[in-house]
Amino acid sequence: MCSPVAHTLIGLSIYTTVTPKKDLFKNWKKVYFICFLTILPDFDFLIMMITHDPSDHRTYTHSLLFSIIAGYAFFKIAAVRYPSFRITFLLSFTLIFSHVVIDGFVGDGFYPSKVALFYPLPYLINSPISIFDPIDWAKSSDWFYSFATFKAIIKEFVITMGLFATVYFLKISRPTFESQVQNDQH
Repeated sequence: MCSPVAHTLIGLSIYTTVTPKKDLFKNWKKVYFICFLTILPDFDFLIMMITHDPSDHRTYTHSLLFSIIAGYAFFKIAAVRYPSFRITFLLSFTLIFSHVVIDGFVGDGFYPSKVALFYPLPYLINSPISIFDPIDWAKSSDWFYSFATFKAIIKEFVITMGLFATVYFLKISRPTFESQVQNDQH
């Protein structure tokens, strides 16, 4: 599994891609909301802590169905509570589903090493290409303090911060559609 570092930076990259650049850091509530949506599927850890069953992780919350339902619910919540966020269902869904996709690119070999993309169907899948290193949270009592965990988080940060920086700075150099329309009118 990836740490919240990768999930958050991918979510911020997605949001930066589809919104005006100036909107990202204008409102910190928005940044927190994006972070929350991208980490939401890992809240199955709370269920796992209650049931003491590691097989509860990467199942129902790491699925297309959960991403659709939660995306719709949070779109509705954001529309009522924060109407200026300009968040859409598609954006909410994409932010949540990005978590599932990223977890599919972890070549871990630790339980569970795959995601239940089509839950409730019993098929577990992952990518044949590993981009991120595993974090052995299920079997090791000191996973948070291990060198392997530190190395995995640094690798995640370098990859995903590189993506975010690329998206963010390309946004600076390329004029937005709105600015082109305004320039054409003058």
